[in-house]
Amino acid sequence: MDVKHRALFAYGSLVSEDEVKRLVGGLRKSVTAKLRGFRRECCVKHIDPEFGFLGVIKDRNCFINGSVLFLNDSDILCLDKEEFLYHRENIDVSDIFFNTEKDEKTINVIKGLTVQIYVPDKNNIYENIELLPSYRKLVWNAFKKKSPEFYDDFIKTTKFREQEPQHPV
Repeated sequence: MDVKHRALFAYGSLVSEDEVKRLVGGLRKSVTAKLRGFRRECCVKHIDPEFGFLGVIKDRNCFINGSVLFLNDSDILCLDKEEFLYHRENIDVSDIFFNTEKDEKTINVIKGLTVQIYVPDKNNIYENIELLPSYRKLVWNAFKKKSPEFYDDFIKTTKFREQEPQHPV
């Protein structure tokens, strides 16, 4: 069977290499980048009505930072099971900007791939929710692990409920 390769723009928990490894059974190549055309918010409701997860809303005037993950079909199926409150949408490669000249070479690799992002299903979008504490810690640590600047950019480009952001414990 031919394995189809894809790219996924990760903007929350999937920025965590440990989380991706846990979900797909191994490490996958990733490159940090910025994506134009979306804003990141705490807007996807968890079972507990006061808590939730990050999601993205289309907004041509915004940028978010994250990671481009290189995956195969099997990886995508594993992630779809975990990301059941979301659906995948294709994104335009020209809206992805890499952080270094070395990473710019990656654009040649992704030109031939389908690049997608998980977008919350419309019936799962809510306002004024707080991030689930265990999820918040996972995401905060993933962004901090990349670099202090990457973390700061994450904080600046994410719409939080009033009491957030809280730094990881």
